Amino acid sequence: MEYDFTYDLYGNPEARLSMGAEAFGRWLSEECGSQAKAAALLDIAQQQRTATRPFTQSSAVATLRIEQGEVTIRAHGDDTAAELAEDFSLYESEADACCGIDDFIELIEAWHEFLN
Repeated sequence: MEYDFTYDLYGNPEARLSMGAEAFGRWLSEECGSQAKAAALLDIAQQQRTATRPFTQSSAVATLRIEQGEVTIRAHGDDTAAELAEDFSLYESEADACCGIDDFIELIEAWHEFLN
């Protein structure tokens, strides 16, 4: 998973991720823009490495789920995207993403370091 962190014109932290993982970037940028939130998320992710029960967290932007070593993010949005033609599968790929727990922890560690 490739990523780049920067600041927008207003000084807000912004995460940009490679194709297929864009939803993680939007979620980090909009929901996890503070050191405290990133640190808490890192703790949760590390605990989930050995957890037997899934972790789910919903926000205004997306729902994060960590289960059996897989991390999934599903962006909230209007349901009309599901009704659109197959030509819009690129849009759907930007709304959902998944990765392994180790890649996710690496991403959150880098994001936390960037915010420091």
